[in-house]
Amino acid sequence: MIRRDEGVTGERSGSACVRHVGWSWEEDESRKCRQVRSRYSSTWNRVMGLSKHVSSWSVEEVLEWLQEQHPSHVSRLQKAIIKHAVSGRALLRLKNHHLELLGLEDEEQQQEILQDLLLLRVQEEISELTDIYSDCFSP
Repeated sequence: MIRRDEGVTGERSGSACVRHVGWSWEEDESRKCRQVRSRYSSTWNRVMGLSKHVSSWSVEEVLEWLQEQHPSHVSRLQKAIIKHAVSGRALLRLKNHHLELLGLEDEEQQQEILQDLLLLRVQEEISELTDIYSDCFSP
């Protein structure tokens, strides 16, 4: 829980979550924040290390990503991904109702995958911006 403390002027150091001057954090929120960062830091590092644009992934590469990130869901989603030819471009556009149609009905499991898809979208945007920058400002 976050509460407003009058007269607090500093920021909570070391937090990658919300930082706001004039707010203090109770310990349970701080712990949750660390858990979230811990859960997604390895995913973020892997995503940022990708050498190929996600939008150009084949169905096989989508399945490899799914196997690496969510091995418990592969058996449930593999046939549907192949049947519907879910490429990297399609993967980036998936929403929770698509995951349900592909056979993943548990909302919590959908949210786990959607979080990782969000990181893929961010990585794709960064890659595209880097390409644009390189094209415009390379010697």
